[in-house]
Amino acid sequence: ARNSRSLVRSGSGDDSGFLVLLRDHASGFLAPLIKDLTVHWNSDVLAGGVALIDLPGVGISGDVYREVTRKWIREKAQAVVLVVDHRGITESVAELLRKSEFLNRLIYSADDPTNDPVLMVAVVKVDDIADSRRSQDRNRSKREHFAEVCEETIPKIHSQVRQQLEAVWSNEGEISETRQQVLKNILDTLQVHPLSAI
Repeated sequence: ARNSRSLVRSGSGDDSGFLVLLRDHASGFLAPLIKDLTVHWNSDVLAGGVALIDLPGVGISGDVYREVTRKWIREKAQAVVLVVDHRGITESVAELLRKSEFLNRLIYSADDPTNDPVLMVAVVKVDDIADSRRSQDRNRSKREHFAEVCEETIPKIHSQVRQQLEAVWSNEGEISETRQQVLKNILDTLQVHPLSAI
């Protein structure tokens, strides 16, 4: 860091030494020192030029992290994926969309949202609800309970996005027509993906 040099390492998915190095830098003891970590991986999914960026969020301490998140959201993102648990969109998640300037970016293109980033919500741990329902109702399979929970999750998240974004904006006063249009644009393209880690 003192010499402004980057550390470059190569390895493969079956190289345990490389995977340990990657883990230490991405989420281990070195992670707090890392400003930027780029991983290139040979994958058919990424062959078309897709870049997946895991942003640190804006609640994390440190101006550098906040600025990195804002830069990607403001200038480069074509889609923003929020990962939430089965409780869905909370006040803090909606506040994150505001602080990251995602909502501000959409205000400037409210009349023509063609190039706006799509908001995707990945809802995890829905299998926990399916497990709970299965323990109460053994007449249906776990798969049927899981499918039902997934089906219920999509309109629930749509409703929560509307409620929480309206709440965030109403804290700043009356919700203008432009903000109402932004909310409509978000909901028109919102994608909700209930998931199981299994």
